[in-house]
Amino acid sequence: WYNSLQPIFEEGDRRYAYSQKLILFSGIAKDTPLRMYLSDEHKIVKRFCFMDHHNYNRFDIKKIMNAVKEHPTAVVATTEKDCQRILDFKRIPEQLKIRLFQVPIEVGFLSEHEKAVFEETLMTALRNFTPEY
Repeated sequence: WYNSLQPIFEEGDRRYAYSQKLILFSGIAKDTPLRMYLSDEHKIVKRFCFMDHHNYNRFDIKKIMNAVKEHPTAVVATTEKDCQRILDFKRIPEQLKIRLFQVPIEVGFLSEHEKAVFEETLMTALRNFTPEY
């Protein structure tokens, strides 16, 4: 499940997390659950869908910055995975750093039965594992 927006950079202004407007960018195969989650608290005013495992470049940053200029009060959100990819980009504008947030994901089991089945499956796989040298 998703958790509340967290700033990516130290200079992130947490007040943006409460903005009604949101600019979303992601490079994930299916962003519908993410959009649904974010739509509960924000109106998505601009959305950028990139291919899964997208490597961001200066043109992508420019597109996002144009959306920021168009919607100056909007928070900019992305996934934890895309956050890591964007951190590789060296020149992120200050106007983006203060409003760029990630949506943390927390993994859990719905029931104790699911947890037990998962653990048993994992232990069986580990017992049967033969390393290749």
